[in-house]
Amino acid sequence: MIDSFPPLPPVAFRLHEFGASWVDGSVQFFEGYDASILYADAQSGLPIYPDWGLYSRFAILPEYYQFGLRAALVDTIRGVKLRFGAAYSHREDSVNYGSDYQVNDTVYGRIASEKGSFGSISFAALKQSRKVLKCIRFYGGVKVELGLSPTSKILFTEFAADLGEDRYVEYNEFRAKGKPRFNVSGTALLGLETVFFKHFGVLFEVESGLGWQLVVNEKAFGMGRTTYHAGLSYYLFDYNRKPLPRPIKVPKREDEPEQPPTPGF
Repeated sequence: MIDSFPPLPPVAFRLHEFGASWVDGSVQFFEGYDASILYADAQSGLPIYPDWGLYSRFAILPEYYQFGLRAALVDTIRGVKLRFGAAYSHREDSVNYGSDYQVNDTVYGRIASEKGSFGSISFAALKQSRKVLKCIRFYGGVKVELGLSPTSKILFTEFAADLGEDRYVEYNEFRAKGKPRFNVSGTALLGLETVFFKHFGVLFEVESGLGWQLVVNEKAFGMGRTTYHAGLSYYLFDYNRKPLPRPIKVPKREDEPEQPPTPGF
């Protein structure tokens, strides 16, 4: 007896989904505050002094959010989905510097901040489970995202404050535009999507991975990324992936040579 696998239909992707999603996550995104990144961005015109070592850094958690649109193709036999997306991301990073020296009641400090926007495109390849409870699918896969930020706004503030009189003795602001930068990341993701009334649903995802930020005329910076997605979906059609066919036992003819089983694709 030998195993014979019925041939599967050829791979065929159909347009299946449109949607929108909101993304948030840990501050260790592309520009989760890093003094060297902000310092490099600020080289274009700001008065960077050589005494940074006299200041202690107190990072403030940066702000980040992303809004995106997506479309997806699916092979309903194999449960494989190809998803394409475009997104707008806003980021804002800041840090306080306190001086390690003091003259009488006068202390010195600096505040640095940077804000800007990214446009990005992404591609994800996902493997789906069968339906659970008639309305939930789980899935996992990998995603590649490319982003571009043409500019950013940088603000450095330097001040001297008299603690006894509770007032600023000196206060100066320095503004500049950050350099263009390009981002690339690769992440793994896990998620679930729901299907209601055959055409509507919501999704939830967790995504984590690594990447690089490339700044014009500067060295590349490594980056980590962990984000959380929530989105709405509209499905053109509903389906439930059927299990792949099982092998069929076929009697071997006596004059037929031994052959290894050949799985269908």
